[in-house]
Amino acid sequence: MSQTRSEYETGMNVVYEPQSRRVVVNFRGRVQVLPDSYDSEYEAVTAGELHCRDLGWRPHDGKGHQSQLHSPWGR
Repeated sequence: MSQTRSEYETGMNVVYEPQSRRVVVNFRGRVQVLPDSYDSEYEAVTAGELHCRDLGWRPHDGKGHQSQLHSPWGR
């Protein structure tokens, strides 16, 4: 399943492949398969979004403000 949320940057997406239990992240022109396997799409998408945060993505809340809702660590 592919996730392209409204707060994602243009071209950014997170794809969970249930057959392999892997997540594929497309972020700023780079495609990466994360090394871990995930039991659910929720876990995979959360890991993919955290990976993008580590690379500099900062989601917005739809009102132009940066959101802290996607991470319990407030990154």
